[in-house]
Amino acid sequence: MTIILILLCASALAGLAIGLVLFRVEAIVLASLFLALLCATLLPYHGFGLVGDVLISVGLLAALQSFFLVATFMSCLVMDHMSCKQGP
Repeated sequence: MTIILILLCASALAGLAIGLVLFRVEAIVLASLFLALLCATLLPYHGFGLVGDVLISVGLLAALQSFFLVATFMSCLVMDHMSCKQGP
């Protein structure tokens, strides 16, 4: 059960980091692929079956991509606010 929380926090932080720093589609695709492969290798060794592995992987990928969207939206808001403030 602890492995799920660790993976959830790691995927959320990775989504935030990619969204705030890179905000590129290629980076989120590579992170999603890495997360799916990590789940496929780690979770069976912790006693999760195929269905549990798939459900946890889908949840982690949803967390990664949703935090990526939130961070991208936040960075766009900050950039728009900063550009409005600098003005002529």
